[in-house]
Amino acid sequence: MSSERSAAEAAFSRGIALSRQGALEAAATAFAEAARLQPLYAEAHNNLGIVSAQLGRFADAASAFGAVVSLRPEIAALHGSLGNALAQLDRPEEALAAFERAAALDPRLAAAHANIGVMHDRLGRPTQALAAFDAALALVPGDANAHLNRGLALRNLGDLAAAQAAFERAIALAPAMVEAHVALGYAFLAEGLGTKALAQAEAALNAKETASAKRLFCEALGASPPVAPTPALVQALERALREAWTRPSDLARPALALLGNRLDPRSALLAALLRAAIFSDAKMESQLTQWRRRLLFEPALRTEAHLGFACALAEHCFNNEFVFATDPEEDVLAAAAANRLVGAQAPDVWDLVAAACYAPLGELQGAAEWLALTLPAPVAALLAVQVEAPLREKAIRAGLPKIGTIAAPVSLAVQAQYEANPYPRWTRLPPEKSPVSGAQTLRARFGHLPFGLGTRTAPDILIAGCGTGQHAVERALEYPAAKILAVDLSLASLGYAARKADEMGLGNLAFAHADLLQLGALARTFDIVESVGVLHHLAEPQAGFAALSGRLRPGGLFRIGLYSAYARTTVVAVRDFIAARGFAPTAADIRRCRQELRALPPGDPRRLALDTFDFGSTGGCRDLFFHVQEHRHTLPEIADWLRHFGFAFLGFDVAADVARGFAQAYPDPGAKTDLACWDEFERRHPLVFSGMYQFWAQKKLA
Repeated sequence: MSSERSAAEAAFSRGIALSRQGALEAAATAFAEAARLQPLYAEAHNNLGIVSAQLGRFADAASAFGAVVSLRPEIAALHGSLGNALAQLDRPEEALAAFERAAALDPRLAAAHANIGVMHDRLGRPTQALAAFDAALALVPGDANAHLNRGLALRNLGDLAAAQAAFERAIALAPAMVEAHVALGYAFLAEGLGTKALAQAEAALNAKETASAKRLFCEALGASPPVAPTPALVQALERALREAWTRPSDLARPALALLGNRLDPRSALLAALLRAAIFSDAKMESQLTQWRRRLLFEPALRTEAHLGFACALAEHCFNNEFVFATDPEEDVLAAAAANRLVGAQAPDVWDLVAAACYAPLGELQGAAEWLALTLPAPVAALLAVQVEAPLREKAIRAGLPKIGTIAAPVSLAVQAQYEANPYPRWTRLPPEKSPVSGAQTLRARFGHLPFGLGTRTAPDILIAGCGTGQHAVERALEYPAAKILAVDLSLASLGYAARKADEMGLGNLAFAHADLLQLGALARTFDIVESVGVLHHLAEPQAGFAALSGRLRPGGLFRIGLYSAYARTTVVAVRDFIAARGFAPTAADIRRCRQELRALPPGDPRRLALDTFDFGSTGGCRDLFFHVQEHRHTLPEIADWLRHFGFAFLGFDVAADVARGFAQAYPDPGAKTDLACWDEFERRHPLVFSGMYQFWAQKKLA
């Protein structure tokens, strides 16, 4: 035996012993040494692949398994191991080839057929995926995971009934399989069965509190009719608000329903709602306004038992920009409380809380010094929101880079609006980063894209008009490996956005101060450009479309949000109401305007705008009703833009009930990407795009 072979076998034996002891790093080194000394040593390469995969080094694992497959091409399981490593690297075509080779060598290898199905699913081929899962189940009928994946393929093919049966079979085989409950829940949501979806969400959460189970809970609760407020449900919803299982404002309506629209200062759910969410509800707003007023006029209310709730209310008032109406008497008392605080080294706690319900504490002289005081926890938290955070945002703004200049008159007017009222108001978002690559996310959303892009694991993304960063932060979480640039006209908005991104540890998201019309000064192009709720505030929206199109690479994706001329009729009527009464876009006039709108008689169509998210804050009302510049669009107009600039329409982002209604009216799958069909649908249902047209398009190759 040669000395090299002897040394290789010794290294291999050492690797085996180390791996059994759990010393994987040292074992990998030993197996790598054995493979280097004896390149034809198949067992060394195989064990190096196994240990590398256990360490999460999938590139090393793929290399090692590739070596052993070339040495032992007749062994099916080795091709399966190579496929697993390639799948982890999100190289689905190569992984598929490896799994297909394994299945060809050993047709009874059920795992190979199942993995073939998974790869076809990743590549947007549900028909082939379904055939592969059926082959796997023919060999192992009790494979719960294969039933789950079979159901996902059926769902992608539009067969919801068969998909539900597959999910139910998976649950019968594995009752604690969280993703099967989640998949079944979403299948129920697609049919408008919110109560059934909620039951699946609760079953999933009981098995394990995954991010997907939490998201399903929130969506199902929002889609369900009123349910009984059981302690478990109330506690789960309170946690969902506090921990941000979804956008907190999306949970406002179910939270108010569980509260019975009744103000109970002892309620943890109500406190969590006030701290986390912006909402518009006349009944609850009236009670909150009265309780706030009593805080000034009734000293008996200022007890330790009420301190936490009073601070939550003050946080809510700050977040909604003090949109609640006041009367002259309380204005006097609130101003007196604020005056007593000016320059105070040891401020009265209840003066702090009372004043914070009416105006920002951070604007008072000496407020920064209060941050060093030892105060009750709710008051310290209130100061963090109203004093510390704005100070940090001011510091951040000073260091933000600037791209081009902001000089156009409309741009300057829009900038001034958002400097005064940064938009949108939000507090927190789900913190979980997506576990899959950017390419997987794109393929899951679009299937096979006509002009590629499905292989970009880390796309370059531009968010044009990011405002306070809610959308940009969500994208940074969705594409954790991406390089994202978010720009906006408003430094006040950008300061908030950058602070929240820092707090969430999002190193893949950068901000810059810019007018999107001036982005030609940026020597960079992008795979994805998103601009939602922005272009319709330009002097010439089509010029903005052209500017952003120029920043997009051929084959890149464009996500756009524009106001619908049909859906904005109610808003236009309110804007006419405002003009007739001479209301100005000031905080005082916005408060008075809200009161007059609330006094409109039942049945007045203008009241449709009063329960929207935007009606719940001063800046939201200003954005909705008082904007300095607004255009409204139609789908034929958008179709003309797409043709002119060379884009393929990919589809709308719409709610499940809208998607269901459209599919019933236009069952041909191709209708989803036909703007003429959508135009007909909107004409029959003019409020269907009451938020905005939010759609995706792809830039054609040159």
